[in-house]
Amino acid sequence: MSPTMKAMTYAQYGGTDVLSSTELPFPKVWPGCVLVRMKAAGVNPMDWKIMAGWMDDFYAVRFPVIPGADVAGIVEAVGIDPPNFPWAMRYIPLSC
Repeated sequence: MSPTMKAMTYAQYGGTDVLSSTELPFPKVWPGCVLVRMKAAGVNPMDWKIMAGWMDDFYAVRFPVIPGADVAGIVEAVGIDPPNFPWAMRYIPLSC
């Protein structure tokens, strides 16, 4: 695995003009978690409302933000005491 990853991020509130392709440190796999290598991602209405700053009263934002709760990928690594996900399983999380 690479020590860095590429992600679309934003470092301030705004529209699509604040999105940028960013290289970030590869995420740590915490206990009880899995690391998913993204194969596809989408931005749903909640994502762009958060990005616009409309959800400030309901959602805590820490910049930079990686938008896109709608994802599909493959389980790449598992932390200690992981949920019941087999290695290399195809994964699509359920989001609201």
